[in-house]
Parts: sequence; C-alpha cells; structure tokens
Amino acid sequence: MDRREFLGALGGAAGAMLLPGAAALAREKTAGLPAGADPSSTAGDEDFWASIRLAFDVDRSIVNLNSGGYSNPPRVVSEALQRRRSFAALARYHYSMHLMNKNREEVRRKVARLARTDPSQVALVRNTTEAMCLVFYGTGLKRGDQVLASSLEYPGMVQALRQLSARRGVELVRFRVPLPPKDPAEIVESFRRALGPKVRMVLVSHMTFPNGQIMPVREICRLARERGVLSVVDGAHSFAHVGPPVGEIGCDFYGTSFYKWLCAPMGVGMLWMRKERIPTTWPLFYAEKPRGGDIRKFEHYGSHSIPAVLGAAEAVSFHEAVGGERKRARLHYLKKYWTDRVSGIPGLKLVSNPDPAQTCAMAAFTIRGYKGSEIYSYLWNKHRIVVTPIGPEFSGFDGIRVSPNIYNTTAELDEFLEALRRLPPRKS
Repeated sequence: MDRREFLGALGGAAGAMLLPGAAALAREKTAGLPAGADPSSTAGDEDFWASIRLAFDVDRSIVNLNSGGYSNPPRVVSEALQRRRSFAALARYHYSMHLMNKNREEVRRKVARLARTDPSQVALVRNTTEAMCLVFYGTGLKRGDQVLASSLEYPGMVQALRQLSARRGVELVRFRVPLPPKDPAEIVESFRRALGPKVRMVLVSHMTFPNGQIMPVREICRLARERGVLSVVDGAHSFAHVGPPVGEIGCDFYGTSFYKWLCAPMGVGMLWMRKERIPTTWPLFYAEKPRGGDIRKFEHYGSHSIPAVLGAAEAVSFHEAVGGERKRARLHYLKKYWTDRVSGIPGLKLVSNPDPAQTCAMAAFTIRGYKGSEIYSYLWNKHRIVVTPIGPEFSGFDGIRVSPNIYNTTAELDEFLEALRRLPPRKS
C-alpha cells in the first residue's frame, strides 16, 4: 500500500468511527421498554440500571459522588477517543486538515439537535470558562456598565468579571439568592429587585454549582430582555441533565462543557448565541472576519485535541440511546434516595430544595460544627468517598455537594449515608 492509499484508508476509518454503533449497548438495554413508557418508570429499577452501568469503566474501590466535577465517559466514548488519537498520531496533518472539518460539522449537528437549536448558532469551544469569557470580553462592555450576578455563581466566572472590571471599569454587582428558596418565583423576584438601571448584562447559572439549584432561566432571561439587558446562561451543570434545552431558554448567550453530564471527553464544550448577537460579538482570538456572522469565528483557538471534539458525537449518541428524560428521572431518584434518609443525622441540614423542579442530581448539606473541608477529608480518608467541599466564600454556606450519576448504585449511597452517621456530632 503506497502513501496515498494508506491515507485514503485512514480517512475512511476515521470517518467511520465517528458515529455508527456508538450506543449499541444502551439501545439494547432500552429496546425492551414499552413504546411511550413513562421515563420515570425505570428510575428505581436497579436491574435496568445495572445493565446500563456495564457500559462504563468505573473504579469501584472508591465511591465517586462528584460527577458535578467530572463524569466518567461510557466505554464507547473512551475507546473511540483512543482510536482517534492513534490515527491522529499516525497522520496528524492529513487527519487535521482533511478530515476534521467534515467530522466536526457532524458533531455540531448532533449537539444542535440535542440542544434543540440550529447548528449555525453552535460554536464548539473547549469548555464553559472559554465560552463565558468569549462573551464577557466580546460584547463591548465599557466603563460604568454593570454586570449582575448572584451569590451562587461559579467562582471562576466571578473572577473573570472582576478582571474585566479591573481592565475596563465594568462594575460587578452581586446579590444573595435565598438558600434554599421556597419556589422559583422567589428567585425571579430577587433578580427583579437587583436589576438596576446601569445593568447591561445578567449572568445566571442554569443549575448552580454549590447546591444544584435549578434556576428559572426562562423567566430571568425574559425579565432581562424586557429591560434591554443581555442575558448570559452558564450551562456547565445543566446540559444533558435538566431542561429546558438551550434553544428554548430565550437567552442571548449560553456556554457549557460536555465532560460533566454529557459524559464526553474533557476539552470540548459549546458556546451558543442568538443569531443577531454573532456579528456584534468579537472573538477572543483571531478570525478572518471578526465582525462576520459565522459562529465558527469563535473556534479559532489554536492547536487543540481534535479527537476530544469528535468524541462529543459518541457521547450524544449514548445519551440519546439511554434517553434524556429517563436519565433525568434516574438522577433525581438517586438524589432523593439519599436526601430522604439524612433526617436522623445529628446537625445535618440540607441547603438544597429536594423538589424535582428545583434540583436534580446535585444537592448540598451542612453539618453543625463541621467545615465542608473537614467532612470532605473524613469521607475520603476514612471511607474513600469522593464529594465536593463548598466553602462559605463561594456560596454563603460551609458544607458538601453530592452529585451521583447513572453509573452509581444505591448501595454506594447507603455506604455514604452510613459514613455520615459515624461522623461524631459536634455542638458548634
């Protein structure tokens, strides 16, 4: 086989492994369900989810309850990622220059379908942070303009806005959201009160990082639009997790990472924006037509992992095979499983509303007399259980966030609960 034949065969193989058969196992396990079956009907079916767990490689010597930080990819994703890396290493230039564009566009179409939007509004970026910074620095905010962000926003985004303030004189306005809120209307009212005349942009997480609060993003974005204010949604924890989908929120900008709840490789995410915002938003890096209307102008960020970008297609296939609503019902079931069983633990207080309209997989708690970092160390050092410590400087409470995924078991949650019961109570 000469060089040209080799590269031709390489191109065919690389293209073939992008999409077909990516979620065969998940489809096999869901195929036996009755047509039109209620997605919640399998939420507590441990036999059903045991079969889905076979699609994942998970280290069972630890209990990972930090999927809000990073989720394990299903085996079809990690194996496809490794194959693409091998192909790229053999013929990097050919793979990058001749195969990337075709396969990248297929990823864009699949992601757009999941987001219920048009592919022309989807930029494939590296993560939520990059997506948010593209918006913060590209929308022309100037001295005297205000950006509104609640007390529950991710620290990295807050730091990015503080840097914008130092460089351009933009003012960051913070306000507190009740923890936990009584209902979504209380959250909307807190935004309404804080939305002053100088506010030019509102930042809101679809699902907050400290305690998994599902924010009423439709209502908040509608409020911003009525005031002529740009709305920016941080979707790091909501994409492939909870609704409404991106295309139905009504925001101006939306950013997310795919390695959390979509279970895709690290290094790929999405920036979405209204079509009319594309020409008026500057790219963070170079672009041939920086004021053009092609969303791809935001994808010029130098050399990057093409296999990771293409891996998002396999992750979407797996997610769709399991079923988004079925997955959400299971995640809520797992959250409810442990939150329903903590009432007898001395000093423990939930700081998340367990209502399925307000939280899904993630929830948080405090324990009287303990710092979150102390609980985290105890659970890891004594029981090899991974959770997320949340400090008061980030959220207003000092506690722990718990975020299981569909590869976790109720037995693991029982182990977690038993570990909490063994924690010696403190008075203060």
